[in-house]
Amino acid sequence: MFHNHIRKGRFRAQTKREMKTEEYKQLARIRNGVETVPSILRRIYQADRMPVRGCIPSRFFFGCKVAALNVRKLITFRTGRGHYAQNPVLAT
Repeated sequence: MFHNHIRKGRFRAQTKREMKTEEYKQLARIRNGVETVPSILRRIYQADRMPVRGCIPSRFFFGCKVAALNVRKLITFRTGRGHYAQNPVLAT
């Protein structure tokens, strides 16, 4: 049992060292961007609370919410008000 704690500690230390590298920082930024969309749909567009019943109306309602998010992003992009970082994976 004592040796298991030592192994876990070493693994944790190694992982923390690797997380400080530039590659992991870039991957963390990409992950944050990916996880933003569901968060916005839940917080701003209330995707969890839809005032409809049934599968087809729910799909349509959710599709409208996603379309609204996309239109909003397009408008902020076209007007130049958005803050967009360049994708580090695509930039190289």
